[in-house]
Amino acid sequence: MSFSNISPSLPLRQRVPDAPAKPSSLVDDPVFNLLYAGNETTLRQFLENPTPLTRDDNLANVYRYVKAKGEPGPRVQYDHLPYSLSAMRNFLQGSSHGKQLLSFFKGVLQTQGGYIVTAAEMAAFEIFVKMTEALFIHRNDNRLREHVISVVPEAQYTMPTYTGHERQFFHMYSTNMLQQLRDANATATRNLLDLKNSKEFARKHRQLLKANELHESKLSEIRRRAAKRKAEHKAKLQRARARNDATLNRQMGMAGLTSHTPHVERSVVEYVQDTTGEFFPRFDDGEANGEELMLDSLGLSF
Repeated sequence: MSFSNISPSLPLRQRVPDAPAKPSSLVDDPVFNLLYAGNETTLRQFLENPTPLTRDDNLANVYRYVKAKGEPGPRVQYDHLPYSLSAMRNFLQGSSHGKQLLSFFKGVLQTQGGYIVTAAEMAAFEIFVKMTEALFIHRNDNRLREHVISVVPEAQYTMPTYTGHERQFFHMYSTNMLQQLRDANATATRNLLDLKNSKEFARKHRQLLKANELHESKLSEIRRRAAKRKAEHKAKLQRARARNDATLNRQMGMAGLTSHTPHVERSVVEYVQDTTGEFFPRFDDGEANGEELMLDSLGLSF
């Protein structure tokens, strides 16, 4: 299992993706479709209290969008990390070295999460600015306007038009806020790149792979021993059933078979022998004298 395609000796060359074509209308913007398209709740919030969506709101779709677009630097298979660390948690916590690995890769996931969150917040704010300019300032996106009215019909009467002062204030606000978000995202991006390109990351990655191999080896041994114990237990049960089946005796007056365990079988045999010896005495040669037994039972004698 590999978590990264980085190699200490072979530097990666990242292909710069082509810039996507600018949509003719915000209706075609992927972030708009994730946050506002057909969503009455977020559209009403935008119209009644024009504020951008933040991490305190539901940006889960934008997080997935940012993650799917990829991130700068070497590719890391983050999806394997939580499962692997969770599966090996008890194993790794058994040593100080394992605890260091857990702590390090927990930090890796947090660093990646910081990049995703800041990128998503920046994308959410950018679409908020574009919607405000298109609907309240320039009013030049008819498709967007029609879509908003189709979801919130009263918007055709309540949608404002910013005055010159409001435009100036919004421009100052959006410029400052966007710069803050870009700075935060730039810091998160730099932290992520520094981490993934560091020698420490490559070393810890190799250690995690080695720990995973050792963990799988121990699990295989545990599974092998468990299977052996299960087979032995099954064989023991089969032998016990075979012994019990061998003691099935047909009883007079009963239609079926009544099972006797070996202990009960011995008790029955001993009882029969004792009773036979008491009521049917035998001579020294071991053969019973039937005639004398009959006379004795009648109270007669020779």
